[in-house]
Amino acid sequence: GFNKTEALLQLLDSEPYKSCGSILIYCGSRAEAEAVAGLLRTSLGGPRRRRAYHAGMSAAERRRAQRAFTSGRCRILAATVALGMGLDKPDVRCVLHFSPPASYRDYVQEVGRAGRDGDPAYCHTLLAHPPGADLLRLQRHVFANCVEPTGVKALIRRLFPVKPDCRLCAAGAAEAAEADKIECEGGA
Repeated sequence: GFNKTEALLQLLDSEPYKSCGSILIYCGSRAEAEAVAGLLRTSLGGPRRRRAYHAGMSAAERRRAQRAFTSGRCRILAATVALGMGLDKPDVRCVLHFSPPASYRDYVQEVGRAGRDGDPAYCHTLLAHPPGADLLRLQRHVFANCVEPTGVKALIRRLFPVKPDCRLCAAGAAEAAEADKIECEGGA
């Protein structure tokens, strides 16, 4: 079957990634960032050239990891979104997502770190196969900004239930039912 870690190693050992300078790998959790950095240290060698960066590290550890990456002493940084906007490194040649980002906005921001100096850069997202949770996460991106009218109406009805002895509630409920009927007839 498909193994994401093997796929990552194969990707990094192939062109153009093999000859890329700085590579940023986004991970979905602190544990994943540590695991990916550890895998790369043992599989690709050069412990100082592969590091993790996440919110579970002390501020001093994060500063050291970021400085090593921006100076070029660290070639590959496995990071969570904790890296934030503070990274000032225009020559990131590659941004990989080991796990899908939390939102489309995060994806755009994260891949936007590649090639800020105007030179060619590469981006790649690794998805599990079969996709399972990765696919569900990506589907949430597609529907994240959509408002479904039926869901909104259900929420309003839950928040503002009709009181049986209230004339205004009864009138509002009748009006809402009529609006539902019109919508359904119009959409059919």
